[in-house]
Amino acid sequence: FFLLNPTTNSLRLRAVYRQGVETIPLKTRELRSGQPDFQALIHGPIVVQRDDPHGERLLPSDALSGLCVPVMAENVPLGTMWVYDRRQREFIDRQIHVLQSIAIQTAAILERMVLLRESEVQHRLSRELQVASENQPDDFVNHAIDDPMFEVAAFCISAHELGGDLCESIPLSSNRTGIAVGDASGNSIPAAMVKATARGALRTQQVEDPDVAGVMQRVNAALHTLTHSQHFMSLVYGVLDSDKRTFTYSNAGHCNPIFIRGDKVTTLESHGLLLGVLGDTEYGHSVVDLQPGDVLVIYSDGISEAMNRSRELFRSKGIIAAVRECREGTAAEILQNIWGRAEAHCDGDSLPDDRTLMVVKIRE
Repeated sequence: FFLLNPTTNSLRLRAVYRQGVETIPLKTRELRSGQPDFQALIHGPIVVQRDDPHGERLLPSDALSGLCVPVMAENVPLGTMWVYDRRQREFIDRQIHVLQSIAIQTAAILERMVLLRESEVQHRLSRELQVASENQPDDFVNHAIDDPMFEVAAFCISAHELGGDLCESIPLSSNRTGIAVGDASGNSIPAAMVKATARGALRTQQVEDPDVAGVMQRVNAALHTLTHSQHFMSLVYGVLDSDKRTFTYSNAGHCNPIFIRGDKVTTLESHGLLLGVLGDTEYGHSVVDLQPGDVLVIYSDGISEAMNRSRELFRSKGIIAAVRECREGTAAEILQNIWGRAEAHCDGDSLPDDRTLMVVKIRE
């Protein structure tokens, strides 16, 4: 029996019966037009004699005749089966039918083996995804920051077991807190791998470096070095400073954060390309002065691009309207109102993208 490898378009000897493996010629053979194996897969059983053009190359040295039949599964070729005879002979219909029956049984066994192997792989992947998802942060994080000036609340949920949205808040010192919201390209496992790379690079840089733009540049360089060119990530990274009463941030191609003070709404600017696109990209930064009652909202496009059945997007307008409804509330209350309005906008439909929302409230 010769098993077909569709990737290399070749046949490889996989099993023999009452015949030494060493006697079988061309144990690996290319599947080419005009050859008996190819003809059998296209047209059905074929007989090869020693004096035929391919006889010397395909028959064992002690065989004068050979019969080749296709092994098929629902018209999909799996390989070929050969029977050799030491005599110069023609094969009668009954003999051909017997070999065809064996080929059909072989195909059925191969199909069951493939299904069993795929089932085992699926179970293994399911277990591994469950373990990996358990290591992700909880969806709702009411960040307890040891700073009386700030409240931070965040919600991050994946459309699949694993996702590519990043949501972090890390105390850097007694008066400085780093926050980050990002969105990796793609979905599920590929996006989660990009996010993990960026997250690791960010955490190794930000604790000791007060230069927000410099941190962004080094995270970009790390992502460009460690991932493929088609993998990239948007990211907003900033530092809340309670002594200076400022928010210093850099934005690499992410949704523009929304800053609300009283009735005034400001869309914070961007500073450079997505992370991982070019290794030597330089990023700028901006500084926002903070006052009591200010609200900062950072989100991923899973929130702003939430779509209802009329194909209308939630957009930043929906976020702003939700903040204004409960501007006097805590960061967690504002977040819950934005999230609830986004869910209501979708009218119960599940969202196809990862969703992340972070709200920072400056305490009175």
